[in-house]
Amino acid sequence: MADTFESKVRLATRRAATRPLDVDLVRSHLVKEPRAAEIAFARALDVGIAGLEAHERHGGMNAVTGHIAESVAATLLVEAGWHVLEQFTQTASGGHGIDLAVLAPDMSSVFVVEVKGSLSRRGWPRLSRGELDQFTLEWLNKPDNPGMASLGMTGDDVSGLVMLINFARREWKAVATPDFDEVVGLSEDTCLDDPSGWSSR
Repeated sequence: MADTFESKVRLATRRAATRPLDVDLVRSHLVKEPRAAEIAFARALDVGIAGLEAHERHGGMNAVTGHIAESVAATLLVEAGWHVLEQFTQTASGGHGIDLAVLAPDMSSVFVVEVKGSLSRRGWPRLSRGELDQFTLEWLNKPDNPGMASLGMTGDDVSGLVMLINFARREWKAVATPDFDEVVGLSEDTCLDDPSGWSSR
């Protein structure tokens, strides 16, 4: 059986270097007038997901976790010299296709970015499987992918970056793909501000 794109991402994730996540950076993305799910996320950030009551782990917690992960990822990229072209800016994530589209620091290529966040110390979050597996060329080119439609591009025009953020571990990882087939994990020696050596077109 041929390797799926998701399995290649998982393998590259295991090989990718873990990078430290500044908890103050995460806190800077908490909203000033939080709803219940956002309050629960802030508590989980401090005491861990196990420290929450059962009812606090529902009611939009996953969506808030995803949204904050996307915001943190965008900040990490901007700090490394990337330029955000497209970002989902609501207070909760989900169902909209790509999370971010960014222009490389040298402005030579466009990357679409999928961000996965987790409050669990166990493992790293994964891409979703479904009728169209997430972040494949077919998924990028589906008609109801507003981010790609806004860019006026298809999967053949862009490269990809998957950023995984583990809030519990205070760590993040990233893997890159030039063609949504080959996947490489960013190593300790890989500079986020210079994608020319790992995944550009």
